[in-house]
Amino acid sequence: EIHELKWEMVDFKTRRINLPPEICKANEGRTIPMDEELTLVLDEHRKQRSSILPWVFLGRSGTSQRLDIRAGIDGAFKNIGRPDLHFHALRKTFATLYLEENPGQLFDLMEICGWKDVQTAKRYLGTTNRVQEDRSKRIQNAIPLGVAVASRHEKVAQKWRTLQNEIFDLV
Repeated sequence: EIHELKWEMVDFKTRRINLPPEICKANEGRTIPMDEELTLVLDEHRKQRSSILPWVFLGRSGTSQRLDIRAGIDGAFKNIGRPDLHFHALRKTFATLYLEENPGQLFDLMEICGWKDVQTAKRYLGTTNRVQEDRSKRIQNAIPLGVAVASRHEKVAQKWRTLQNEIFDLV
């Protein structure tokens, strides 16, 4: 998607990037919000590039040759001594930090990233120390409730255990 990004898809007024279906993997368009910093960076980038060419990211010569961003990022990882990291590490980092800053907003993250199911999202989610600490607190708070419910009804207890497992899979 980033290789096909054109200026017409970047809306500076609404601070949104509108990706049409034909450039998205799932063949469904989506909208990506831009924060103030990204809006300013892209606006400055636009001012420095040729207004004739439609693509946001061009090769070093500024010609219609589009920049191979993936190769550039993979090369940067090698230069810092991390050849084990690749382009998609950035998506994983974004997803992990987004949920750390916006707890409970998994479905918003899925919409931004274009993921249709939780299993896809799980492939990209990592865990930070802060997330692990928050998880421990949630578990400590949830256990008394679960014990109280489970002590009354075995059927309810089984549902509770299933729900707990699903929650732990998401966080």
